Amino acid sequence: LNRELNLTWQNTRPDHNPIVAGNWPPKADEVSMEEGLAKRLNVALGDTVTFMGDTQEFRAKVTSLRKVDWESLRPNFYFIFPEGALDGQPQSWLTSFRWENGNGMLTQLNRQFPTISLLDIGAILKQVGQVLEQVSRALEVMVVLVTACGMLLLLAQVQVGMRQRHQELVVWRTLGAGKKLLRTTLWCEFAMLGFVSGLVAAIGAETA
Repeated sequence: LNRELNLTWQNTRPDHNPIVAGNWPPKADEVSMEEGLAKRLNVALGDTVTFMGDTQEFRAKVTSLRKVDWESLRPNFYFIFPEGALDGQPQSWLTSFRWENGNGMLTQLNRQFPTISLLDIGAILKQVGQVLEQVSRALEVMVVLVTACGMLLLLAQVQVGMRQRHQELVVWRTLGAGKKLLRTTLWCEFAMLGFVSGLVAAIGAETA
């Protein structure tokens, strides 16, 4: 681990934290652990984990492993203790509420309780949405520019190819090739190029 972990205690298992091994709830001197962290640290059921808190060192036995959905936008923790296990440690309380027009209420809460940290999730999500929209527009502009550059490159290649093809046609006519043979050869070549291009585009569309 390269950072500190937040610990919590709960009597009721979170609905979005299914138990994948062991039994819930943890009892005294026991803890429930997130399965991903357990794999990283090579911790199994029945192992004892030592925690270094701000005031003291304590240990707990791992009696269950939980699957945590970290993308659920809900409070999630690597370790969940039973009630009373963290009484000797500094604690912070976390809650959430919905308020449609809460500017005045938030200001009043900040005045009455200066140590409270308030986060407007709606404003944060709105800001994230605006950033994603700007990124999407930038990507669209890049796609247009790349397409334009590709078209210019294709036109340049066609011009170079036409010059070479003109020279080849002159040589073939000199060798006695007729117009019908030359026309058939060109149509077959263009048809093959179109078929290969369509096939590559179809494969790219399927794999994208």
